[in-house]
Amino acid sequence: MRTLKKAVCILSVVLILLSFTAFSALAFFGMIMASDDSVPKDEIIEFVNEHKDELEECAENYDFSEFEGRGIVKSVYESGTCTEFSCGGRGLAGGSSYYCGFFYSPYDSRSAKWNGLPMHSYGDGFLYEEEFGDNKFYCEKIFDCFYYYEESY
Repeated sequence: MRTLKKAVCILSVVLILLSFTAFSALAFFGMIMASDDSVPKDEIIEFVNEHKDELEECAENYDFSEFEGRGIVKSVYESGTCTEFSCGGRGLAGGSSYYCGFFYSPYDSRSAKWNGLPMHSYGDGFLYEEEFGDNKFYCEKIFDCFYYYEESY
């Protein structure tokens, strides 16, 4: 009987330790997989307004490279229809993701970032929602040719 109590006690301790180990591993990997370096909308709009003259000058030369990694801008992507200034995002690896930032459209097109997808009025801006999926794109004009954006997949 004494051996049985001792075995039950040891087994209980082992199970408790395994539970803590499993919980710690899940918490650790959850932190690795779920990240959030997104910048709030008001900070993005404030940044664009504070750097309006510089951004417009860069637009004249169509060279925004000086903004790469500057302030809240994580990266700058050039495409044929617009220049995107990524300000981070959040999400799980392999799962849903959210990204935000601002973009420059030389033709002042709110849908330039998304290749002309049809967008409808939504709040202070415009929204595209995929009909049979979960992709969403939102933008609102900050000033001529510059737009705040959010996108989720």
